[in-house]
Amino acid sequence: MKTTIEREFGKLTYEESFWTGKKKIILNGQELVKLDKTTFQYTDEEGKIKNLFLTGNFVGGVKLSFDGYHCQLTAPAKWYEYALAIIGFAFVL
Repeated sequence: MKTTIEREFGKLTYEESFWTGKKKIILNGQELVKLDKTTFQYTDEEGKIKNLFLTGNFVGGVKLSFDGYHCQLTAPAKWYEYALAIIGFAFVL
């Protein structure tokens, strides 16, 4: 899954692998350094090193926070997506 947003801080691209869950973030054409599973590090225009944090997953929606800025990168699953999964499972039973 790949999502791109453009905000006041620039162009941010978020990629997450469906099978492995690996996450990758590109901010203004520069791939961010991954510190751990949900923390990424970047250098701002002034040369300061800052951290960017992710919460959530592709099912519940991914949220981004850094420098007091918070935004929703991906939308959570809709109610009918859950219903279709349950109906399919119930049909197999």
